[in-house]
Amino acid sequence: MKVLLIDSIITRKLEGPRIAIVTLASILRNNGINVDIYNFYLGNTEAGLKEFRSIEEKFVYEIKAKNYDYIFLGGWTGSWNRMKKIAKFAKQTNPKLKIVIGGSHIDFTEMYRRNL
Repeated sequence: MKVLLIDSIITRKLEGPRIAIVTLASILRNNGINVDIYNFYLGNTEAGLKEFRSIEEKFVYEIKAKNYDYIFLGGWTGSWNRMKKIAKFAKQTNPKLKIVIGGSHIDFTEMYRRNL
């Protein structure tokens, strides 16, 4: 089994993935699963909207979904639309792909939906 973990939250520094992504990768690898990590790195730039969208599009379309069985998308409210774009493109590339989405936006939305 091959899994891709995607952190869709914007980073401006090459600081590596967030702890939740690293923890999930460690658990999967310890169970014999092949894992890759892909971060949305914007760079140390103050990109305008047009440049930002260009960087975002490149990020989405560079994902080689056909090489994976599962993609786990992590993010928050600000990256929700990006996660949806990634999921749609990945599914078009590999219809058999299983997609799992998580993060604070998903958690909050589920709590709201359940009126907790």
